[in-house]
Amino acid sequence: MNRLEATERGTLLTCPDCWGVLSMRTEGDAGHVYFRCQIGHGFSIESVVAAKKQQLEDRLWSATLTIHEVIRMLEEFETQLRPLVTDRNVIAERRARAQRDIEILRRLTESNEPIAFAAGRERARRGERRP
Repeated sequence: MNRLEATERGTLLTCPDCWGVLSMRTEGDAGHVYFRCQIGHGFSIESVVAAKKQQLEDRLWSATLTIHEVIRMLEEFETQLRPLVTDRNVIAERRARAQRDIEILRRLTESNEPIAFAAGRERARRGERRP
């Protein structure tokens, strides 16, 4: 059994490209870590974190857009369907809650800080760019 096989283990992560299961592999004496799915997509630790961060941001913005659509729908109910709406307070409360949800999602998206890994800090110290 070679070193690569001996140091590969499954994870609970999915591939950012194809949603397959990622395996984590450690190679070499320095213990370089990278991830690979069954299809063959490969990621360094930095790139898999960046890809997952991007997925999270995309989903948060998607949720924000959906909540905006719900707000527009509720406003439409209030104006166009006024005779059919029996409790306008419920719609106003839902709109207010949706606005609060949007603010929470916006803060989550905007506060997402990058993670600095040791290899990245070392490259930055030497003035090198990412490979």
